[in-house]
Amino acid sequence: MIVHRANALVATRWKNDGGATREIAAYPLGSGFDDFTWRVSIADVETDGPFSRFEGIDRTIVLLDGAGMSLTFNDASEHVLKQAFVPFEFVGEAQVSARLIDGATQDFNLMIRRTVARGKLTVMREPGAFALASDVRMVFVARGSATLGLEVGLEVGLGLGLGLGLGLGLGQTTLGVYDAAVFDDSVGEPIQAVVSADSIVFAVHIEEIDEPAGFA
Repeated sequence: MIVHRANALVATRWKNDGGATREIAAYPLGSGFDDFTWRVSIADVETDGPFSRFEGIDRTIVLLDGAGMSLTFNDASEHVLKQAFVPFEFVGEAQVSARLIDGATQDFNLMIRRTVARGKLTVMREPGAFALASDVRMVFVARGSATLGLEVGLEVGLGLGLGLGLGLGLGQTTLGVYDAAVFDDSVGEPIQAVVSADSIVFAVHIEEIDEPAGFA
């Protein structure tokens, strides 16, 4: 497990200066936009404008902070992203134009290269101890805090790739707001996430079709 702390994330300004991106993690280690299998970042959207297009990429965006934005697609359809912590999926090839509803927003972004992997994002909204599914490659705290550790004890499945762990946690690590933990898929021990009250935690599930080496 590698922990990425929010205060260590580096903001990179966009070429059009309409916002900035903080990369949290990318797989495999050292990969760029042309060869990542999956990538997770936080975006600060400060002005209206078009999204960059990413051929072959499946995208998930989640509003973290702000009033949100209206997304207009090239087929004239529209999605209003204004409810925080609700994932919205779309393809990276789409021509998307964003219009801010009321000032700047902050968004969580998951990108997956569909030729080598498939995945999804699930949201833990209730406090408790949850056993992470074996395909969870990253946990991100959107609000509040969570503690991660090896799970010992009884597990009761809850669906959505999650379960209720009733045991004890060993080797615990606590994550705060916008902290993330990335898991190597070689880890064989079950990981338990203890979600604190009034917290929101994302789990990124990745199933790789073609397994590259290394992770970040």
